[in-house]
Amino acid sequence: MLPLITAAIRSPFAAAGDVLAGWHPVDLAALVVNQALDLSGLRPDQINQVWLGCDEPVGAQGANVARAVVLAAGWPDIVSARVVDANPVSGMAALEAGGLAIRAGAAQNVMVIGLGCASVVQPGASALNRAYGRPWGTQPAERYQQAGGLLPPFQVADREALELGADRSVLAGWVAGSISRRLAAQADPVPWILPVGARPGEAVAVQRGVPVARDAIRRVDGVVADGPSGVFSEDGLTTAASLAPVADGVSVVVLSAEADHALGVVRAVEIGAGSLLATVPAARRAQSLIATATGDASVDRWDVAEPTASVAWVAARALGIPEDDAKRAGSRMALNPDGGTLAVGDAGAAEDLRLIVDGLARAQPGTVGAAVRSSAGVAGICVWERQ
Repeated sequence: MLPLITAAIRSPFAAAGDVLAGWHPVDLAALVVNQALDLSGLRPDQINQVWLGCDEPVGAQGANVARAVVLAAGWPDIVSARVVDANPVSGMAALEAGGLAIRAGAAQNVMVIGLGCASVVQPGASALNRAYGRPWGTQPAERYQQAGGLLPPFQVADREALELGADRSVLAGWVAGSISRRLAAQADPVPWILPVGARPGEAVAVQRGVPVARDAIRRVDGVVADGPSGVFSEDGLTTAASLAPVADGVSVVVLSAEADHALGVVRAVEIGAGSLLATVPAARRAQSLIATATGDASVDRWDVAEPTASVAWVAARALGIPEDDAKRAGSRMALNPDGGTLAVGDAGAAEDLRLIVDGLARAQPGTVGAAVRSSAGVAGICVWERQ
């Protein structure tokens, strides 16, 4: 039994400190889940499980934020909810959990939420000041000492991109394409974004309550090969232009075992793991698992998360996605045809599900799409089909 997608909706996305900065994550998510519920045609008491993916479930996103969202939405006390923290693939992991519940017959209707409000809970917040000890302890790092020691995931991707032949000019082209296509997509909007009232950061000159119905696209000037020195290392590929800012957003997908009408179907969700010193093996492992689960379905469009241009570029090479942005002659595959993460910012688990929400919104019936989140040591892929 493949899970049916009966609703897909999201908030606008904006970089941290922008028009959504004043929203509490629970309040913003409550608005979006209620809209998703209305679109699905279900009552709150018909949702058997709520799975919420969150990369940083601490502070305002802690203490079982999934349960807090259910209560804030006004749903019955009996609706259970739980949080999935799989760090860079938390949204994918929440979707996997919800889909498995449907396929196992343990639930008829599941709501999957991706949440990331970096204005309130910044990335790395769980490790700030190490007030409760150092995350992971010492042994995981010691495991990789003989191989040169652990590096931040973005540096791993930079190193792999260099080895695969990329340079800053290649990634500058990727950034420019991502932003221009996202701008073009905004000019032809789809009704899958829930307008919310602005609650801007202190530095943003927008009146509170003004409706925000579109993503806040960033402007990047001087996307050139000879740009500033690398963000993570002097000779690295990632610059301020090719690094997505952290962002705020909420995405929601409702899965059902049966429905009179469905937007799509989830063919498979797989999480692949590998060495923390590489991105490619985990992505290829996830792709292999997907091929086994779907019969190597022919993919029409790939939507790949872009926390940095090098991460996305390496993932595309690992998965064999064509380099050009348009569909090639003799190939049905298209890569990030409506732009990507770099144009707005990375909202963590919310971005994982945004890839699916936006992909479904733009796809024609019969389209097979794949959403990908890749990082050093782990990758998640969802293959869906538009009904």
